[in-house]
Amino acid sequence: MNNAIAEKKPRDMSKGEWCWTQNLVLDRYGRELGPYGIAVYCTLCRFANREQTAFPSQKLIAERIGASRGRVNQKIKQLEGLGLVSVAKRGGCRNVYLLLEPVAYPVDNGDVMFSRGTGKLPDITPTAG
Repeated sequence: MNNAIAEKKPRDMSKGEWCWTQNLVLDRYGRELGPYGIAVYCTLCRFANREQTAFPSQKLIAERIGASRGRVNQKIKQLEGLGLVSVAKRGGCRNVYLLLEPVAYPVDNGDVMFSRGTGKLPDITPTAG
């Protein structure tokens, strides 16, 4: 290991000050969502509880990722359209977001698309019928 790297302290995952997203979200949907869509999704993951429900305001999401509220709204609709998030109204104008299980598409050879360290995106076009 490089001495410059060996001298650095790796991040501490034991404190619970982290959130995660499934590899499939980035591998399958990253290009389509773009950086703002990924940032919105990661922010929802950051606020999600054990039941995978989150309820940050769009204003808070926008402030956290440095985007407009309109852009956040657009990306939430896109996430919902892709089946990654379910959105429901809670009380007045606050939304509740449920993070859904991402769908993996089969590729031509019958394997499920799940890129792990290949450095390239597999063909993810769903085949008809």
